[in-house]
Amino acid sequence: MKLRAATVTDGYKVSHGMMYADGTSKVYSNLTPRSDKIYLRNCTRFYGGKLVFVGAQGAVQEIMEMWEDSFFSKPSVEVIGRFAKRMRGYLGGKVAATAQLRELHKLGYLPLEIKALPEGRHVAMGIPVLTVTNTVAAMFWLVNYLETVLSDLIWKSSTNATIAMEYKAICQYYAEQTGTDDFSVSIQCHDFSMRGMSGPEDAARSGFAHLTSFIGTDVLPALDYAEDYYGVPEGAMIAISVPATEHAVATNNILSIEQRLLTMRIQRADPRLLAEKMFMRDLITRKFPTGIISYVADSFSFWSVLEDILPELKETIMAREASDVAPGKLVIRPDSGDPVDVVCGTISSHYDTLEAALDTENNNHYEEAVEACDGGHGQGCASYASVVFVRENSTYYEITSKFGYYVDEQTTTSVEVVATPEMKGAVQCLWETFGGTVTDKGYKLLDSHIGLIYGDSITTNRAVQILSRLMAAGFASGNIVFGVGSYTYQCNTRDTFGFAVKATYSVVNGCPVNIFKDPKTDSKKKSAKGLLRVNETEGGVYSLEDQVTEERSGGALQLIFLDGEFVARTTLDEIRANVSKG
Repeated sequence: MKLRAATVTDGYKVSHGMMYADGTSKVYSNLTPRSDKIYLRNCTRFYGGKLVFVGAQGAVQEIMEMWEDSFFSKPSVEVIGRFAKRMRGYLGGKVAATAQLRELHKLGYLPLEIKALPEGRHVAMGIPVLTVTNTVAAMFWLVNYLETVLSDLIWKSSTNATIAMEYKAICQYYAEQTGTDDFSVSIQCHDFSMRGMSGPEDAARSGFAHLTSFIGTDVLPALDYAEDYYGVPEGAMIAISVPATEHAVATNNILSIEQRLLTMRIQRADPRLLAEKMFMRDLITRKFPTGIISYVADSFSFWSVLEDILPELKETIMAREASDVAPGKLVIRPDSGDPVDVVCGTISSHYDTLEAALDTENNNHYEEAVEACDGGHGQGCASYASVVFVRENSTYYEITSKFGYYVDEQTTTSVEVVATPEMKGAVQCLWETFGGTVTDKGYKLLDSHIGLIYGDSITTNRAVQILSRLMAAGFASGNIVFGVGSYTYQCNTRDTFGFAVKATYSVVNGCPVNIFKDPKTDSKKKSAKGLLRVNETEGGVYSLEDQVTEERSGGALQLIFLDGEFVARTTLDEIRANVSKG
């Protein structure tokens, strides 16, 4: 889509220039995340209560490029004529913005002063992250003319950087608990969101936000955005990924091989399973013989892949060698079903010993019986059973409690059971085939030649469920990588953190006017007044001070843009460092 800067605003703003008080020469506005009440509905305990501010530099550069490409570099008669024609049909009559845009075109640059907090810093609600004002008196109208585009280019970047930071906090916590290394954390959430975003530009900005906490992504435009808008020092790491199959590739191969087997009249109980094994073998030996390759394994029967195909290919997988850039590894990707159950199994009760299992399950069954019969007798609720996993001998047991006429007449027994793959979950199945090591915290880590990534329907809450259940089962957090998609990064609005651009100061006929709003119907929308200063303590905590003098305004809000030029820039590495320190 070809955007024209003069019309990249809300329609009602084109008439605002003639509405300001006569004699207005300055307007000063700020961008502030006002409330996280919507975000709090679905976040985890790992959300730190602060926004990760990201996106100002990219937004300002995009705005500057838009005005240069579609406005300043074009003849005035062309751009102003088009705008005037558009407005006659849109609003009717003469619109003051036409004359003001003509004067801006003569000026030849955006006469603005923009200050912002350092990108990547953690900011409490109610703290301004950016301020903007005009440097040429006649261009006072331009400040809030750009409100819309400033908001829609920044809110999602900051929102998604905050979500990414929450994922990072989750992964770091379980890594520390189970002995997973830092590099594994840096790749543990992989951005799969592009196809669900609102266009490639949206995906690039959101994908950049993800990269402030992780280095794993399949959103290629995010790499270009990082390089073009934030600069990447020579040799710096932007992002990484691996070769990976998709269902089109897998089914194309599996079904064509199956068709060939049937034509050759090769008799097998399950020719499709044989075809999938043949495809996987060819993939990891001929087409991608070294390094990492990711295989989508649920085209037909995911559990058959784990229980039948992988054991038969174990020697080939374990012999896989590193490439120039990556270790030799096959990563298995399930892509359907309940993520928690697929990864961890349907058996969620794990105990160190059978004695502990019997004791706890006996009590649980007793409580069920009491509730069912209201504390009296056991008629109609005479037997309760549950399946558990005992870590000391890696055995599954069905524990059954039988009750007599009275609930106190209880006997509990245990019987070993053969668990199905679904009961075990993918990590346990892979461990039984490939084994691995034990971390310094005492948790099992799969052999380095095999891995698991789940990339469908992942949320922060599901990530916590999966990692906590893996830990309870004795597995390190590094056994799983999450593919984070558009459900995480697209299902948000600017209201998620209450982002708003509001004017708080103006100059009218040479006199300063502290302007503000204070709606009686919603006290949360009360704005600051006058010029603003953000103070920072030694511990990195920000606080707002309003109605300050011009000399004191800004504080931690540092000048980044003045009269069409950047005066300070930041890099992705600097942002990552800020995200890490808070």
